[in-house]
Amino acid sequence: MTWVVEKPIHAGGMTCAAIVETDVSVASGPAGIAALSEKRPVMVLVFEEEGPIGIDLRGRLHAPDDIERLYPQAIETARRHIAMMSD
Repeated sequence: MTWVVEKPIHAGGMTCAAIVETDVSVASGPAGIAALSEKRPVMVLVFEEEGPIGIDLRGRLHAPDDIERLYPQAIETARRHIAMMSD
């Protein structure tokens, strides 16, 4: 299982990006190959003037240090996506 940062969206005065876990499985049999993929949100990053915060699916708030520990480089990845939106 891996995780990715989804494309950010602007909402009001803030920008949000979801962190999602992804899983892909492949099976083969006599009839051919079958693949299954899943994508599940695990946290929303909210970027405001004060800086980023994370909100998990249970509504718990996460400081940038917590986000970095759980999902290394997620904040920087989201910031790169946001910068590309501004260009």
